[in-house]
Amino acid sequence: MKKVSVAAVAVLLALSTFAFAQPPSERGQRDRMMDRRENLMHDLKLTDQQDSQVKKLHLDLERKQAQIQSKIRLAHLDLKEMYLSDKLDRSAIEKSVSQISDLQKQMKLNFVGFWFSVNEILTPEQQKAWKNHLGQMAGGMRERMRGRMQHGGPKMFDPPDDEEPR
Repeated sequence: MKKVSVAAVAVLLALSTFAFAQPPSERGQRDRMMDRRENLMHDLKLTDQQDSQVKKLHLDLERKQAQIQSKIRLAHLDLKEMYLSDKLDRSAIEKSVSQISDLQKQMKLNFVGFWFSVNEILTPEQQKAWKNHLGQMAGGMRERMRGRMQHGGPKMFDPPDDEEPR
């Protein structure tokens, strides 16, 4: 009886956390990202060759990120299933959480690689605008994190909030 009660509490806790998660407006987020990208492209004043190279690098990044995002989503589903199972396996849950963290880290490192690859093809003047753009992105990220923490932090079953540059 006690095992059933503990499992019921765990399921209710997990489901309540999931139920209160409110994803950001995807449309508004995409619009903001597109505006930032358009402003950046205008500020960089890329040559045709640079534009072609940046588009290729970005497409490569998007491809890598999409593959990792799908792995993260599947890992989140596996984790959810673990929490909802009758017998909780702490080591399996910890391993799953670590795998998700490793995948999220890889996405961030992919972006760092993209950023440096783009930076290498830019002139010194363009690099200033590129670095300024990164500073603005980091400032926006700090604000989003501050807002999340004021509202209880990330939820256990939230989908990943991994942004990619546009």
